[in-house]
Amino acid sequence: MKLKVTYQVSRMNEEQLAKKKEKDMANLLKISEKQIQKSCIEYLQYLENLGKLMFLRLNSGNMFMSSGSKRYKIKLCKEGTADLMLIIKGVPIFVELKTISGKQSSHQIDFEKLAHKNGVKYYLIHSVDAFTELVTLLIATIT
Repeated sequence: MKLKVTYQVSRMNEEQLAKKKEKDMANLLKISEKQIQKSCIEYLQYLENLGKLMFLRLNSGNMFMSSGSKRYKIKLCKEGTADLMLIIKGVPIFVELKTISGKQSSHQIDFEKLAHKNGVKYYLIHSVDAFTELVTLLIATIT
């Protein structure tokens, strides 16, 4: 993981610099997966509005809806499905977002294997910066 933080070394001694880096890392560890997803989705919406790609937020599990006295169970994507599906120049790409310390569930690992087996790109991303770098690279290199 790369931190893209610039420090003004001339104003800090090495001890102060080390403390600042430690504090920055601690702040990164506090970011929730939901916050990472929200930021990434906002970035994707911007790119979609520019016509660079299209994306889908994939939800797994079940959802329940009520209409009057009736209650309906709606089956969403299968368990373990990636958080996002990007389509860049006709190429489907799955992206799973996690926190710095986040780990994939066994269902997510199975989904990743299935994607690779079927020739679909799958990325596990742990930060907003890594996500924006990945998407920029994919847009530039997929032909």
